[in-house]
Amino acid sequence: MGEVKLHGFWYSPFALRVKWSLKLKGIEYENIEEDRFNKTPELLQYNPVYKRIPVLVHAGKPISESMIIIEYIDQVWPQHPLLPSHPYDRALARFWVKYSDDLTEGVRALYRSKNVEDRKKVIEDIIWEHFRVVEDQCFGKENKFFGGESVNVVDLAFGSIIKYITVLEDIFEEQILEAQKFPRLYSWFNIFKSEPIMAEILPDQDHMGKMGEVRLHGFWYSPFTLRVVWTLKLKDIPYENIEEDRYNKSVKLLEYNPVHKKTPVLVHNEKPLCESMIIVEYIDQIWPHNPLLPSHPYNRALARFWVNYTEEMFSAGVKFFRSNTDEEREKSIENLWKHFMVVENQCFGDEKKIFGGEIINIVDIAFGSMFKFFEVAEDLIGAKVLQDEKFPQLCSWYNNFKNVPVIKENLPDHQKMVAFIKIIREKNLASS
Repeated sequence: MGEVKLHGFWYSPFALRVKWSLKLKGIEYENIEEDRFNKTPELLQYNPVYKRIPVLVHAGKPISESMIIIEYIDQVWPQHPLLPSHPYDRALARFWVKYSDDLTEGVRALYRSKNVEDRKKVIEDIIWEHFRVVEDQCFGKENKFFGGESVNVVDLAFGSIIKYITVLEDIFEEQILEAQKFPRLYSWFNIFKSEPIMAEILPDQDHMGKMGEVRLHGFWYSPFTLRVVWTLKLKDIPYENIEEDRYNKSVKLLEYNPVHKKTPVLVHNEKPLCESMIIVEYIDQIWPHNPLLPSHPYNRALARFWVNYTEEMFSAGVKFFRSNTDEEREKSIENLWKHFMVVENQCFGDEKKIFGGEIINIVDIAFGSMFKFFEVAEDLIGAKVLQDEKFPQLCSWYNNFKNVPVIKENLPDHQKMVAFIKIIREKNLASS
């Protein structure tokens, strides 16, 4: 029948559907684990339209979109059929598969919700509404599965999405699929996920959902908060953002960080963590996918050295930011340039696109947040410090870094940042 390969993410409900189908059919395949933020050239070639997983490659021919893949598998390998044989029943199955896409949109909205109020609205108005429809319309004959006594395509479609909902239940500590509200749907899912083939392939619940609720206290314009935001986004971790007021910090922030009384503070499972790079390392340990620290101890030590070096560079940048005379400005720029030159000469010998090579690592995050701050300071003071002709490799790195989609999407608006930080600078100068 030809070689079968599957490109996917281990935690994706869409890849999970295809894995279940292949296992139900007894089809051997090679699993190719993709990196969400550094997809293989093969994946991008196989799915040039959407550039996403899953992609099944059979005898060298790629097929994209999970439910299209499952129908293809069912036609090529007819054993253990997943679609009903009668045209009417087949049409009904396709209808409910399409309805599962509507539920998926609700799950996406829940995943992206930023606070308890938003979350409650999504659960009650979208997810429960879809659950009620399925509860009322799909279990009238008391079938064990949507397909009767055997798993069919509708079970796979809903099962993968509801598995993901159970992960969000753990993350948000909120019961969504309630047995009392949806007894038949609840019973079906417990039977479905206990089937040997389903249970064997289900991703580890703790691995997927061990995060618990995550909250971030920060300032939107802070380079230190920005480091944590980028890290959470690179790891695709849902979190509640709590915007602090610089001049009127919340009681919770002062409780969570009684030593320095400053942002950012990450609260995970009600345990607070302070200091941006300590938070970044913690996130990298708890959520090891898309690693930000190198695996080899020596490379890890080097990365930490350069992260520490950003602290010196930032101190030099603060002097530039606070300079109020030509003499102070020139002196602070010279000091910054010394630091820039060290990085220019020491960090780019291998012509790396970014510090992590081809993928972002912890050093990129540490330096990137600083250089965003320097860009703003340049506009405020009217002096260019990051100059292409003086620091070509450093400038090239920063341009590459800030244009990575997940970084670019989460950069604060430049003009808004300039206007806001101008007020802070004027207050600082007035009080000095």
